[in-house]
Amino acid sequence: MEEGNKIGEDNNIGLWRIILFSDLPFSDQRLNGKIPKLISHRLFPMARYSIWVDSKSQFRRDPLGVLEALLWRSNSSLALSEHGARSSLYDEAKAIVKKHKATPEEVKVQLDQYRQDGIPDEKRFNGKKALAEASVNS
Repeated sequence: MEEGNKIGEDNNIGLWRIILFSDLPFSDQRLNGKIPKLISHRLFPMARYSIWVDSKSQFRRDPLGVLEALLWRSNSSLALSEHGARSSLYDEAKAIVKKHKATPEEVKVQLDQYRQDGIPDEKRFNGKKALAEASVNS
């Protein structure tokens, strides 16, 4: 490993602080991976911003540049990127069942909640999925 890629005694790699979690709630690591993605604001309450980077993605520029381009210029609190295959959360639900990532019953519970929350079946998110979320503390 290159010198700049080693975790130091202070748990940092360069300016990045590495945080390791133990005693995760699920035996399925895919589900454990959802925890920092969905509740980073609770895991890191003192953080002004949090950025979720999918395991299939990588930064090709400074993360501050990402925040500047996607959040600060437009005074936004949430930045999204395009999903490569689907633009409807209901289409995504069908794909989840087809790929056996969840049972039809589990997906139905979630879809029922979306409908109860007022998200219509035809609702589209312009081909977007969450990539970077900013949790701004006042």
